Amino acid sequence: MFSRRYKVVAPKIVQQNSSGKKWLFLLFVGCSVVLSWFAFDYGRLTSGVSRAAYEEKIDERDQTIKQLNQRVEQMRLEIASLQRSSQIDSSAAQLAREDLKRFQQDQAALEREVAFLNSLLTDKAKKAVIRLKHLEITPTDESHQYRIEFTLLHLSKVGGKVQGSVSMSVAGKDSGKPKVLPPEKLMSSGDAKSLKMGFKNFQKFIVTVDFPENFRPESLKIIADPEGKNVEKFVEDLNWKVTKN
Repeated sequence: MFSRRYKVVAPKIVQQNSSGKKWLFLLFVGCSVVLSWFAFDYGRLTSGVSRAAYEEKIDERDQTIKQLNQRVEQMRLEIASLQRSSQIDSSAAQLAREDLKRFQQDQAALEREVAFLNSLLTDKAKKAVIRLKHLEITPTDESHQYRIEFTLLHLSKVGGKVQGSVSMSVAGKDSGKPKVLPPEKLMSSGDAKSLKMGFKNFQKFIVTVDFPENFRPESLKIIADPEGKNVEKFVEDLNWKVTKN
């Protein structure tokens, strides 16, 4: 699953002995301008410079939370209807319950983000926080193997760099019995130890995990343990959901 190791590969500039050098240079400059603006805009939203930007993000999150609330209520009604109907099999009700759990997780994550953004505006935030921004779970061509991609964000009033380690575990059923697979059972010891944080704004992680033949995953726990006392430890349990086939 979100190669065995993740790498950050710097782009290479290839010198060409042709008239195309000019266009290559202009393209490089253009890309640099776009990337610089992205970095500036992201930093502006996370450094406390623009109050209006925070308020706009809070309004957007509030609207999304309202939509999730409506969807959660709709899902509850659907589940109740499925449970009352003898014409619908139990698997449909189980799928609906899984969707409900996922919506509730999304809602809780957004509510935590809104609370933190509000604390930034009112000077109540004492520590920076880490948030999960993106998660994809994809089966590989190997049996019982998945690729996991996820992105961690650093939200802080004063900026700075996050350093530390990331680990994960997967809970599920092995031959019908509950079981939790720790990092050393999911990846090689070298791969597990290589999940290191070192970023100012965000960092993308890509790992591949292997399951025993009879193991059926149900949830994924991601833990980001930063060094020092200025950034809160991040722990989140997520419903196991394959996002790409």
